[in-house]
Amino acid sequence: MHDLAPSHAFIFYSQITMNQFYTTSDLALASTLVVSWYTIHHIQKENGKGIFYYEASHHLSDFVERYFRHNVQVEPIQYATTMKALKTNIYNIQ
Repeated sequence: MHDLAPSHAFIFYSQITMNQFYTTSDLALASTLVVSWYTIHHIQKENGKGIFYYEASHHLSDFVERYFRHNVQVEPIQYATTMKALKTNIYNIQ
């Protein structure tokens, strides 16, 4: 199998903040993380876009790396429901 995700894709979609939070604005990734039992610490809204914060860990970094290599599977209905809920949360942030 080919490595479809170059390592720079990980940096493009997310970052580790100074407070040791992993952040991403990628709604698909955020939904996958929630479905995979990673808890959102908090959500910020910037320019109409949600920024999702998770506590940084090596386990989380490994999972995200697998995500960008297309090596993660989730239950589709749970994923879709989670994505809708996250969109609603973003919309409701003042």
